[in-house]
Amino acid sequence: MLLPMLSFVPAPMSQEDRVPAARLLAALAASGMSQSELARRLNVTQGTVNRWCRGNAPISTSRWIAAAAVMGLPSDWQPTSDA
Repeated sequence: MLLPMLSFVPAPMSQEDRVPAARLLAALAASGMSQSELARRLNVTQGTVNRWCRGNAPISTSRWIAAAAVMGLPSDWQPTSDA
């Protein structure tokens, strides 16, 4: 018996949830690092970093701290609503 294919469509994130995505995009631009390079250094897929950058997936605090470190940002760098 074949089962129907189900597709997962994530709920749109609120504008408030997209602020960290904008912060990550700004940090990538400032560091000159590509999404692929960040993914490699964090040991995640490039697709994961892309979802973070589009605001389609949340980023844990530990990932933010690791991302800051590999991009050469201050260790106290955190996503904020004033990005």
